[in-house]
Amino acid sequence: MEITFCDLRAKEVVNICDGKRMGNIIDIVFDSCSFRVTGIVVPSEKTFFSFFKSNPDICIPFNRIRKIGKDVILVELNPVATQQQVNTMENTETKILDETQEITTQPQIPE
Repeated sequence: MEITFCDLRAKEVVNICDGKRMGNIIDIVFDSCSFRVTGIVVPSEKTFFSFFKSNPDICIPFNRIRKIGKDVILVELNPVATQQQVNTMENTETKILDETQEITTQPQIPE
């Protein structure tokens, strides 16, 4: 199945674990060595306090995508794991994805 970034960007991402709408895709992560997509990026949850502080976006590993439908992309993310992923991205914002590193389902938390 072929799909363009423009088509993906128009679909809403929904987490099937809690039914939460995560927003539309804002970016795609790919491995430049193997030329394959390793994840998608959705905006972080907006809160009142995020007006003063920018929250990092949420990177969803491609293997967590369960279904790409006509209007919606269903993903399976544990809400706790999602927050850990956001915290990990916050701590390593400058090096989100190394050219040889792939996104894993368990985020690596720096010590």
